[in-house]
Amino acid sequence: MNVPNLALRMAIRAVLMTAPGLAATAAYAQQSEGSSQPSTDQLQDMVVYGQAVHYRPDDQSVATGLQMQIIDAPVSISVMTDQMLKQANARTLYEVADLVPGLNQAGEGYGEVSLRLRGQNVTQPRVDGINYGTTQFVDSFALDRVEIVRGPATVLYGVTGAFGGELNQVLKQPKAEFSADVGFRDGNFTGRRWEADVTGAIPGTDDRLKVRVLGAYTDYSIFQDIVIPPHNINKMIAGAVSFDFTPATVVSLNGYKEDRHYDATDGCAVAVNPSTGQLYLPTSIPVEQFYCGDPKQNHAATADEFSMASVKHKFDNGWYTNANVAYGLANRDLHYVFAFGPAGANGLPPQDVSLYSYLEHIDITTLTANASLGGKFDLFDRTHEFFSAVEYQKEDNTKVTYQSFALGLLNMFRDGGKGILADGTPIPVIPTPTSHNTQASDTKEFRASAQVLLNPAERWDVLVGALVQHTAQEESVVYTNGTANTHASLTETDVVKRLGVTYGLLAQKGTILSDAKTYASYAEGFQPNVGIYDVNGNPLTAPQRMKSYEIGLKTQWIDSHVDADIAVYRATRTNIPASIITAVGTAGQFHSILGGKNTYEGVEFDLLGEVLPGWNVSLNYTFTHNRQQTLLFPQPLEVANVPKHDVGLLNSYEFLRGPLKGLVLGATVVRKIDVPLVDAAQTLYSGGYNPSNQLFESVTIWNFRALYKGFGGPLHGLEIYANANNAFNARFIYSINGDPGFTTTVMAPRALSAGVNYRF
Repeated sequence: MNVPNLALRMAIRAVLMTAPGLAATAAYAQQSEGSSQPSTDQLQDMVVYGQAVHYRPDDQSVATGLQMQIIDAPVSISVMTDQMLKQANARTLYEVADLVPGLNQAGEGYGEVSLRLRGQNVTQPRVDGINYGTTQFVDSFALDRVEIVRGPATVLYGVTGAFGGELNQVLKQPKAEFSADVGFRDGNFTGRRWEADVTGAIPGTDDRLKVRVLGAYTDYSIFQDIVIPPHNINKMIAGAVSFDFTPATVVSLNGYKEDRHYDATDGCAVAVNPSTGQLYLPTSIPVEQFYCGDPKQNHAATADEFSMASVKHKFDNGWYTNANVAYGLANRDLHYVFAFGPAGANGLPPQDVSLYSYLEHIDITTLTANASLGGKFDLFDRTHEFFSAVEYQKEDNTKVTYQSFALGLLNMFRDGGKGILADGTPIPVIPTPTSHNTQASDTKEFRASAQVLLNPAERWDVLVGALVQHTAQEESVVYTNGTANTHASLTETDVVKRLGVTYGLLAQKGTILSDAKTYASYAEGFQPNVGIYDVNGNPLTAPQRMKSYEIGLKTQWIDSHVDADIAVYRATRTNIPASIITAVGTAGQFHSILGGKNTYEGVEFDLLGEVLPGWNVSLNYTFTHNRQQTLLFPQPLEVANVPKHDVGLLNSYEFLRGPLKGLVLGATVVRKIDVPLVDAAQTLYSGGYNPSNQLFESVTIWNFRALYKGFGGPLHGLEIYANANNAFNARFIYSINGDPGFTTTVMAPRALSAGVNYRF
């Protein structure tokens, strides 16, 4: 057994073996609470919880619309708090994805990063529950928390095609008490970062008018040793205003804007052995040279703007209503040259790949209006709860793409492709595009949903929900290179259902095992097919369907300071567009049919909380078995970038007393086992590659953090910290869309950074 595996097992064992001591601590604190004259030591034990950095969110409500706790929801839910994001030194959720059960990084490409949840792409992460159409993730400094709902959440959110689940990024809101937070961080290629956050009530308003303004500026490089050092800039600003018209009515305005200008790094292509036809990873290229493109021409710029006006009201009977109007704008400009492989394919020498340029401009605008009503009601001498919502959304999406093929051949093994062609000459300036197309879509969706949480008997809860969605979509693609124009339209109404049953295993809450509930759930999802055509050019519009079954156990321990959950699920996705080949004369032609089926199965375990005073732990394990059926091969394919086994451990210890009081030490370890990198069936088929050769990878990654905040006097509120990410220089490769014909990205090597924060 290697050292990382041994250390990880010891950490897990330590968590489990401390249960007796934890129980004693919790019981001791509870006795102190009931004593009329507690001792000094008892008081210290009683108040210690909550003083340290803690991972478990204080607000245990979840994004079901219903006023229920996480433990009560018959669905798998994880919450990443802002303190967890800070402890993991994360700029966005993407950087800590492997600490969430079932959520995996899927690499960088085409100017964006990708995530997969339960084996499926996260297409459009939400912000405050709204789908703005963007593929980017919000800066973590602007976030209060991130809610990850695993499994089809269509009834909750409507349709986004996110069958694996939904990511809801919750922005920070104004507070009545004045506070300010300023910080600075510097490191090697992680760059310099400035950030500030100010909130409080406006004087003279009786704390009814509250304001919050925050922002961050990051100037950073990349770890690759390229010809032209990149100058990457991220600028973010966010603001929120809330006004309490009455104690029961609150009006708020929220806005977020971020501009990113960065190098669109795409790594290098995979390679192929010309004698055997086997694909393999180009591990001979040093990490700092893993860059097949032209850094003089590569760049990307993205801009995201979100704004929302909200009115919340609570009625005298306890019912609550919420109305929102939201507007979003997402722009992306991409301009770069990169490699098309594998190296040695298409009759090229083993070290060469083709180059082509790719320019793309995307504009997405969304307008959303929704309203909801929920509350409790009595029926048959028992109390139940309901939640209903309606939403209208309009999205306009325009994409203009320019491509130029065969700029030259790149020797990818020489200097990692640092802007030099195979013959030693520089890569030319991007020529006049040989292909140009404009794709435009206009989508209007109206959805109405209702959920009822019934309490038919003691300790039993039954959740029933349904969503009706009407979709009207028009999509057209105009080519300027002689290809016929295409147009597809879709108008349909779909209904999806969900059912969940929860049973409380404990008649009354205990001290050691505070609570335990088991659940079973069924959920559906759908996604309209548009822009898919058969061999005769006819559009295929029948929607994809998903059915998901899940059972789980949720528990709370040590006076509800620690959560431990386990879930087992199985889901099927059908009617997926699948590529087949049809003989045309002596050649063949690819086209689509709606015959694909994917199966997703897995087990997820999650432990989160303060296991000892000052010691916080987030531990998860995921086993995943995903299969993609295709008509091109008899055997199903694994899903790229999804490990068969995945373990993530984030923990920190804060000294609460003594000479080291205020010192926080933390460590993170992620272990991924058997991660396939190739799953593009059409590319495998057309390239003649072995479909069983999916290039499996494994890796162990260690991160460390130290923070000190024990200053007194005028320095009270000062924090200094240092981070070491990927401390042992592990190397791991991510695939871009699971396609060996395009490039792969390598994870960053060791990154060191240090910073300072001041809170007042």
